[in-house]
Amino acid sequence: IFLPFLTDQPYPYTANTDVFAKPGPQELSDIFIASLASFIRTGDPNNELLPEKWQAWTPENRAEIVFDADTEKANVYLHSDDTSYDGILNELEADNSINADSKNYIIKNILNGRWFSGGLDAKYHNEN
Repeated sequence: IFLPFLTDQPYPYTANTDVFAKPGPQELSDIFIASLASFIRTGDPNNELLPEKWQAWTPENRAEIVFDADTEKANVYLHSDDTSYDGILNELEADNSINADSKNYIIKNILNGRWFSGGLDAKYHNEN
């Protein structure tokens, strides 16, 4: 869980950007918190802020909720796709929504050494 969407507390990787104070990320934070709270309470992330009703994931219905935003507006939608690890790494590499120093800090200090980060750590030569 990306902590800046759960709290207004400062983090080292948000210190050099005001992107989280913009309307889009603020709206995204509200939707994300409401969805997470609903999921924790009931096992179902649906709530009044989600623009579409999520149907439970099954092998036949690989429904995902995509939480995204630009600086002005949240973009939350349902998506069904087979996402690959390499595809995620490619998207991460192409993402320029934050400055390079903040992105590098996140890759080297936040995402490294996690259960999911073997490929990421190898790609960016992260120490575990």
